[in-house]
Amino acid sequence: MIIIRSKHKGYTLVEVMITVAILGIVFGSLSSLLTMFTRMSRLNMARLDIQKDARVTMSLINKNLREAQSATIAIDQVAGEPFWSRISFTSVEGIVIVYYQQNGKLYQTVAGKTLMLAQNLRTLRFSYPNTDDSTIISMSICFEKSTYEGSKKALQLSVEKVRVMN
Repeated sequence: MIIIRSKHKGYTLVEVMITVAILGIVFGSLSSLLTMFTRMSRLNMARLDIQKDARVTMSLINKNLREAQSATIAIDQVAGEPFWSRISFTSVEGIVIVYYQQNGKLYQTVAGKTLMLAQNLRTLRFSYPNTDDSTIISMSICFEKSTYEGSKKALQLSVEKVRVMN
């Protein structure tokens, strides 16, 4: 048996072209996977941020509203904002509390001191679901945050029948 050994070592042009083609396909698919992963990551971060903001603010408003004096509740709006986007009331301790929407932010005013509770607020609504009962208030809140390429993620939360206890 005779073994022929080539004196030339290296790769042929066909082998190099096949390798380049395979690497091109692999890197092309990795690029699209990275883009998709980045989009999903931004979407999930936006979702988590607005869920956290929504839970905290809904809980705070719900807690304070339950302790309000029902005769002092007033629902109106800040100039230039949607109707029913501000609620003011006096707590059982005699402290005036106001929640309102302005320029995409949620504010709380307690005894004259204003604090921004959340950003990325799309809408805030308060209403009386039953016209014959002023101790039940409906609250709806929607947050919205930009994710990628001009897209936005929104979360709508509604609480029906917050019962004012006093």
